Amino acid sequence: ESLGDGKHTFTLVEKNKNGKINTFNGYFIVDTRAPELTASISGIKDGKIHDPNVVFIGKTEPRALVTISVLGGTYQTKADNKGDWSYPLNNKELSVNQTINYSVIASNAAGNRSKASGSFYIDTINLTVGIDDQNSSKDKDV
Repeated sequence: ESLGDGKHTFTLVEKNKNGKINTFNGYFIVDTRAPELTASISGIKDGKIHDPNVVFIGKTEPRALVTISVLGGTYQTKADNKGDWSYPLNNKELSVNQTINYSVIASNAAGNRSKASGSFYIDTINLTVGIDDQNSSKDKDV
């Protein structure tokens, strides 16, 4: 009979030469399920972000290891006790006005893994409007 996922208890009983009985109680955990995983970019809207300060955010199993792969680099963080995680990416590694692909892997203590991936576009062009008043000094009619 196979054991299902979860906590399983056991008891070991030993009787020594003198007839004394020693008992040891313990448990072990079977975990065969991959952790659930969500991954996104803070401030993303319609696949675009208008701030070069990119922060990856998401949720997974509590205390899972989160590995982010983006732009040829690999970065790691741990989920907190509620499963929330975040990782600020160094904006010096990003180029504006390009699509950036990423993947995120969550690994739990048992070694089970989940993967999520996506892409985003960094659009940080600021439009400015100015008034050219070169003619205003010559022509008083404004």
